[in-house]
Amino acid sequence: MARVVLPAALALSSALLALGSCARTPPRALAHPAATSSAETAPAVAPARDDGRLPSGIRPTRQSVELTIDPRDKSFFGRVRIGVEIDAPTRVIVLHAKGPKILTAAVSTRQAKLWAKVSTRLAAHSKAEAEELVLQLASEVGPGPAEIDLQYEAAFGSSLGGLYRAEAGGRAFAFTQFEPNDARRAFPCFDEPGFKLPFRLALTVPEGNLAVANTVELRRRDNPTTQLTTYEFAETEPLPSYLVAFAVGPFEVREGARSPVPIRLITLPGKSKLGGLALATAEESLGLLTDYFGVKYPYSKLDLVAVPEFAAGAMENAGLVTFREELILLDEERASLDARRGLSGIIAHELAHQWFGNLVTMKWWDDLWLNEAFASWMGAKIVERARPSYGAELERVSDKQWVMGVDMLTSARRIRQPVRGSSEALEAFDGITYVKGASVLSMLESYLGEREFQRGVQDYLAKHRFGNASADDLFAALGRASSKDVAALTSTFVEQTGVPLVEASFSCERQRLSVTLGQREYRPLGASPGPKKQWRIPVCVRFGVRGTIERACTLLDQPTGKLEVPVASCPKTVHPNADERGYYRYLLPSAALLELAKDPALGLREKVGLLGNVWALVRSGDLSLESYFSIIPFAVAGQSHVLWEQLGDSLRELDRALVTDALRPAFEARVLGLAGAKGKKLGFRSSKTESEAIRLQRKLVLTLLGDLAREPWVLAEARKLTLAWLAEPSSVDADLARIALPLGCRSGDAPLFDRLLARLKSAETPEQRLLALAGLSGFDHPVLVERLLGLTLDGSIKVGDLRYVYPPLFERRATARPTYQWLTKHFDALKQRLPGFAVGRFPWVVAALCDEKAVAEAHDFFAPRLLRIEGADKHLSQATEAGKLCAALRTGQAESAQKLFGGKP
Repeated sequence: MARVVLPAALALSSALLALGSCARTPPRALAHPAATSSAETAPAVAPARDDGRLPSGIRPTRQSVELTIDPRDKSFFGRVRIGVEIDAPTRVIVLHAKGPKILTAAVSTRQAKLWAKVSTRLAAHSKAEAEELVLQLASEVGPGPAEIDLQYEAAFGSSLGGLYRAEAGGRAFAFTQFEPNDARRAFPCFDEPGFKLPFRLALTVPEGNLAVANTVELRRRDNPTTQLTTYEFAETEPLPSYLVAFAVGPFEVREGARSPVPIRLITLPGKSKLGGLALATAEESLGLLTDYFGVKYPYSKLDLVAVPEFAAGAMENAGLVTFREELILLDEERASLDARRGLSGIIAHELAHQWFGNLVTMKWWDDLWLNEAFASWMGAKIVERARPSYGAELERVSDKQWVMGVDMLTSARRIRQPVRGSSEALEAFDGITYVKGASVLSMLESYLGEREFQRGVQDYLAKHRFGNASADDLFAALGRASSKDVAALTSTFVEQTGVPLVEASFSCERQRLSVTLGQREYRPLGASPGPKKQWRIPVCVRFGVRGTIERACTLLDQPTGKLEVPVASCPKTVHPNADERGYYRYLLPSAALLELAKDPALGLREKVGLLGNVWALVRSGDLSLESYFSIIPFAVAGQSHVLWEQLGDSLRELDRALVTDALRPAFEARVLGLAGAKGKKLGFRSSKTESEAIRLQRKLVLTLLGDLAREPWVLAEARKLTLAWLAEPSSVDADLARIALPLGCRSGDAPLFDRLLARLKSAETPEQRLLALAGLSGFDHPVLVERLLGLTLDGSIKVGDLRYVYPPLFERRATARPTYQWLTKHFDALKQRLPGFAVGRFPWVVAALCDEKAVAEAHDFFAPRLLRIEGADKHLSQATEAGKLCAALRTGQAESAQKLFGGKP
């Protein structure tokens, strides 16, 4: 089949090059008269497809993108030429463009060049801007190859999406962020993951700026007359449009490893000195990933780009991975352990995508989990191999407990949820996709066996290399490797919402252990009834026999089942989720749960799971608070910060829902009894010789004591360290500063607030900026909370940093309601200033209100104001449901709380 071959040199016309940085209008030569003329008879245009996809019958085969970009300007100019293959004669071509103003439009075949009439329209289910570009021709083209040629002008993105500007240090930069549907903001294209094609980029920029892109630079050409430089890049491997990426600015470049591929760090001027850890970690991760996948890194180079203003955490663009700068720019001598762990995790995650997502790409957004769940699962595996002391695999158990709290909502998404266009594609980027998906993969690996699972993954990558695939393709590959029906098992977790609850009891006689099992959906107090669900659950139980640990498994694919195992002697306890690999809750009688918590054979993974599980049973009404507090002292015993992290998460929920002012002293005494001795032992004095486990425990235990027990000595020490840090940040260990600053500001005053704000503005490193924000978000006084929120409205705090401000205020009892009241007062102004992705998450404050009437009022406030914001519906519905469930927990366990903590209700 013939295809259109594009020229190697992709220079813009001399007229466009001559525009320079001050250009505001295109030259007359670009506006070909035929571009706006009507076709002789306007052809009928089929309506937008209900599934949100482009009309079938036209496939892109290759695309060139030529852009003139001056980051100091408000807009840029571009030209795209797209080779397409047309299946049948047509007079209408539909592709994507959201914002570009088309100046000329033509479609060429071997026989003729036709000028097109241009219009735009809304895609099905779209809430905001027109995003489908319709080209109407005077006569038919096709079947066969053709080329679309478009010249256009576009504004830089205003919401940290598409091609957008950022300013820092008095200089301007331009970056891209295209996933899931913003490539169409930067250039017209066929903007769906199922279209993978080679791209060739040429970027013309002002002298003194560097341009970087997915591939290596082929050549650059200076034009002294225009003071512009054109960078031409090698053609990419086949990519979906959302993985195309480039950046422009006066960057600093730091070289890393040269083999097996060149690795570089791209930063703002003066910041590359903070990139040594990132370069070393990327090199190490690439090696481990290559070994696991059995496929070499798919691209010719790897650039790590530190972005000063970024909506996401990072983006896995092929060969040009972008990161929030604070995540990868660390002071090697002073960086906190948390920052180092975060760097390792995010680099491993994004580099895992180079295979899962980039080399092999989903066909459509309903299989986004193939990208994100796998990268989350694989990232933790890589960090565990490289840095076992970080506890990445153990934290995955804690993450699973958290996502089960989302999955229990009737408003939760399926892992593989149907997606009908842009708004619903945005909704797919959530904990269900990332964390539940990774948890299901972990369960599947345990069920199939590590070697079988790895062979299946390698088979999948080899079969679909540089192409597209679906979940069914992955299941088929895993099935071939394991000789098991993977699709039938996995579909019950991927294609339906909810968390299964496995009820277990056991008996033992005549050297035969019998475990009786039943399954039903886990439902918290206050949950609405739903349809009956059933899963195919790989259930593995763990028990001890004469000092040895035994394990037995079965597939529970009916409402009830039984597992019988011959044993040399009868065990005292049976754990219904061995090594906490299964994605399910479990229910044992209260006495059996207590015995299980006391079992010395209980592993760390199982302890973390037990802590999350018993709190879930309190939430469902299957366990009393008295039983809960009798179990957790045994479960929390162990040398891992993740145990304290899991306990802290549960106790904060308990505090929000059940602890009244009258019950608070007794609750604080309980927390002190659990963590006080450990906190005293850990203290606020660190040592370079102490283990990472101790450093990680210190943060969790002292934060628990300061926040929930309001322990005076903890708050006093935190305040002292806060003042020392303000005087000289380098004088306080960064790990201690991360603990101290939020706690030290709880009862802080205006002068302390002013000092932190000054430190925020003068921060010497990204981590110092985050520490200042942590302190500012730590104040409880309503007046200072309002001052902080005002900084998010007037632009003093960057849009990308809102994630470090609002969530801490939403989560604390003292600040949730004042924050909600401020949001309702200033919502219209916030909506006008902030991008939709930020405003759409504000409803999560509703979850913390924990009162039926207040939640209903908050929902009624937000609902009409979020109608045109993509993705906001999901956040509002889930936050509202979470708030109602919190209120139901308050009602359902009030008597138990009164009995346990005493005092007057």
